[in-house]
Amino acid sequence: MVRVLNEHFPDWRNLRIHESSPGGAIYDFLKRECANYVASQFFPDQAPGSQYRGFRCEDLGKQSFPDAHFDLTITQDVLEHLRDPVSALREISRTLKPGGAHVFTVP
Repeated sequence: MVRVLNEHFPDWRNLRIHESSPGGAIYDFLKRECANYVASQFFPDQAPGSQYRGFRCEDLGKQSFPDAHFDLTITQDVLEHLRDPVSALREISRTLKPGGAHVFTVP
């Protein structure tokens, strides 16, 4: 993921990035290196947009972020777990700025 960011978005450290369901070393790295990095997890018993266990609570298919808010959205091995990935993709598109990008992995 870092190689993709470096090659295709060389200024990524200065971009507004949302990552849904992050974990591991890449999460630690992005959190440390990017001041405008927002990590979210979905907690069904928590209010959308609230902070819980160090993450913002967001349902990827019904996000509480404003329109055109992020330069990049990252989802790594997330979409295949969703009941309605089309809604998530619509919401990702809605929350991306014009010219923004969704960088994702799926198995």
